[in-house]
Amino acid sequence: MKILIADNNARMREFIKYIINEQGHTAVEASNGLMAVDNFIFHKPEIVLMDIKMDVMDGIEAAALIRNISASVKIIMVTDCNEKSLMEKSFKVGANKYLLKENLIDLKKIIRS
Repeated sequence: MKILIADNNARMREFIKYIINEQGHTAVEASNGLMAVDNFIFHKPEIVLMDIKMDVMDGIEAAALIRNISASVKIIMVTDCNEKSLMEKSFKVGANKYLLKENLIDLKKIIRS
């Protein structure tokens, strides 16, 4: 399975990529929301792991654009932001799940489901 990781932190992308590769999946990376949308269009991943606070375009805006392109892609917000308003905005634009980075251990289970 192909999974897009959109996060402005290169170390976080590497860590998530390690988790993904360990499960036999392929990772595509983006360091901002605009790059995430472009890479989504080009690579057509089945899952998008989207940070919220990024440069150029934030993750909520990028998730909304990706959701407009594909109704079937699984969008998982992966963030440090534990704010109810951001969680609500994420679901409103079409995110399927909201995962705090402190709970990244749950990512394996979420990808499998």
